[in-house]
Amino acid sequence: MKGESRGRWICTIGLIVILLGLNPQGVSAKEDNRVCVSCHERINASLVVSWRESPMGQHGVTCIDCHGSHHKSAEDAVRGSLMVGRLCEKCHPNEMAQFKSGKHAQAWTSVYQFKKVLELPPEMIDAEEGCGGCHSIGREDGQCDSCHTRHSFTKEEARKPEACLPCHGGVNHPQWEIWRSSKHGVLYRVDPKKERGPTCQTCHFPRGKHGVKTAWSLLALRFPEEDREWVGYRKTILTWLGLIDREGRPTGLLNELQVKGIIQGHPEEWAQFREEMVDICGNCHGRLFAREKLGQRDAIVKKTDQLMAEAIQIVENLYQKSILARPEIRPTSPDLLGLYSPPNPLEEKLWEMFLRHRLILLHGAFHNNPDYTSNYGWIKLKAAYEDVKRMAQELLPEEGK
Repeated sequence: MKGESRGRWICTIGLIVILLGLNPQGVSAKEDNRVCVSCHERINASLVVSWRESPMGQHGVTCIDCHGSHHKSAEDAVRGSLMVGRLCEKCHPNEMAQFKSGKHAQAWTSVYQFKKVLELPPEMIDAEEGCGGCHSIGREDGQCDSCHTRHSFTKEEARKPEACLPCHGGVNHPQWEIWRSSKHGVLYRVDPKKERGPTCQTCHFPRGKHGVKTAWSLLALRFPEEDREWVGYRKTILTWLGLIDREGRPTGLLNELQVKGIIQGHPEEWAQFREEMVDICGNCHGRLFAREKLGQRDAIVKKTDQLMAEAIQIVENLYQKSILARPEIRPTSPDLLGLYSPPNPLEEKLWEMFLRHRLILLHGAFHNNPDYTSNYGWIKLKAAYEDVKRMAQELLPEEGK
């Protein structure tokens, strides 16, 4: 009996092995994927076409590889996994490591550094219908499909400057419009096949690297600062932003914004990124020429800081004289969305100077567009500065005028 039972167990195990050999996991996955494809060809055929024509489809990456196998019918569609960076990382570890070291990886968490975000309709952030639509590139370990759109995911698409347009164009951050009408953009557009002019990717994704970094941060603020004259301007601006106190001591929020890359806090790192950009410019220009031109742009940053600091001091003087009522909590944070609820018209002008005209001027300068640097940038910045002076003068008592 024992020998007979043992024989039955051996036969059973052997049968299992044979069945596994006849139906390995890869075959099962392919069969399951055919079910996915047959259904989605009826529901949204263009999605399937994009996948089939993509490098992923041609290299055997299946729906299940990216979306899992929990979704079986229309009723349980929510069980399908969504594309996030950690899924892409399985096959693209180097690219994900580069991405995590760059600015895009901080996009989602950085937006929550500003308290006014919490007052926006939740659909604009969490549902990605507004600010969250672009900042989502840093959500869930990174959203690779922000640039490599579903379901083709091609490198060719992500290498085109148009891939950057949805997030880097518009009223407050018109990098696309600035580049497109610059000499660089025109050189590219007249003959894109020859790639005579640099694109966004040429400078910000050199050699396909995904760690997007630049010497100057979003706000073009650097702390500490070696230029002593510039230090004075910076202190005025940073105090106004609530990043240092009136004695010049950094607040906790300054460190958070430095970690997020919103403010540059390490001179050595700044110098490293600048030399990397000089190398990139050196592919078409002489390195001395590139360093000189970038230095001229730095000088423009300093002049905008000087104008900004003078305007802030005009308003601060009104607070000190109690001509303007100082807000009870001022500032609550570097309120980048403060234009929606300025405490008074003068503060609104300051935010307009800092967040619109100054940023456009700096984008124009560093993207080689004289028109945006001057007409959309400096001239509007100076006009707003003169408005601050005039508005402040009107508030002064007669004897103070």
